Amino acid sequence: MADAMQNVPSVDVDLDGNVSLRGSSNVTILVDGKRTALSNLTLDQIPASMIESVELITNPSSKYDPEGTSGVINLILKKNMKPGFNGTATVNVGTYENYNSSINLNYRHYKWNFNGGYDFRRSYRPGVRRSFLTNLDEGTFREDLGSNRRTDISHSFRFGADYSINPKNTISHPPCTAPAMSVDSTAS
Repeated sequence: MADAMQNVPSVDVDLDGNVSLRGSSNVTILVDGKRTALSNLTLDQIPASMIESVELITNPSSKYDPEGTSGVINLILKKNMKPGFNGTATVNVGTYENYNSSINLNYRHYKWNFNGGYDFRRSYRPGVRRSFLTNLDEGTFREDLGSNRRTDISHSFRFGADYSINPKNTISHPPCTAPAMSVDSTAS
């Protein structure tokens, strides 16, 4: 999808998949004219074969709640009413034992569409602490050296559903997000 967006006039996509419209990265991205769970994905996770067209709205009306944005990019998806199951999975590994992974699943049964996702993040941050205390009146000097490790672990879940009344009208339950569970461990 990011490759397809690079061919759209006035739109730039950098190496990290960040989108800018007319030089500004303050862009609202909609999917079929609305904010959905799919709009939280990165552009690399939306196959170009799913896109029917891309609308650029450089002077959006109040319908799009455009306050503070340089414009709106509306991705129009192909309407596929065939039943089936699809999904995407990503895994990212970084230095210092940092890991991110996500899975997004979708199941369509004619007019019903159910979607869900799970995200996992583990972040490890080592550090060194050094402090000095000098009291000239008492003639004392103190130096404190130490190291610390901080590990953050979080889990996040999302669920949503759509019902297509007809090709132009859909009832959507906004994605429900379970509270992120996180673990923080710090050592000195």
